[in-house]
Amino acid sequence: MQKPELRHTQSEIPVTDFSIAMSEKWRTKAGEEKSETTWAKIVCWGRLAESIVPIIEKGDLVYVEGKLSNRSYEKDGVTRQVTEIEAFNVLKMDSTRNSAESNEEEGE
Repeated sequence: MQKPELRHTQSEIPVTDFSIAMSEKWRTKAGEEKSETTWAKIVCWGRLAESIVPIIEKGDLVYVEGKLSNRSYEKDGVTRQVTEIEAFNVLKMDSTRNSAESNEEEGE
């Protein structure tokens, strides 16, 4: 995740966006470990944008609730399509606690 920066629209509405990595790990039937990472753009508006910018840092583990949103814009005469998650809620997770829980699950 990148560090979000607070901006304002022309109407003075607070907005921020950032990308998060969603990683999944699994084993194939042959026992081979596989992993895949998908990136998602998150957009926060209003009070949510103002409240998360000071507390979220690059690399933080976050929990995001929201809806998928599609929009288009034109750049250099080319229309581009964007799919992003419009966040309703963003929580900073305690990565230390999650690491300890995963170590307990592995029997360490």
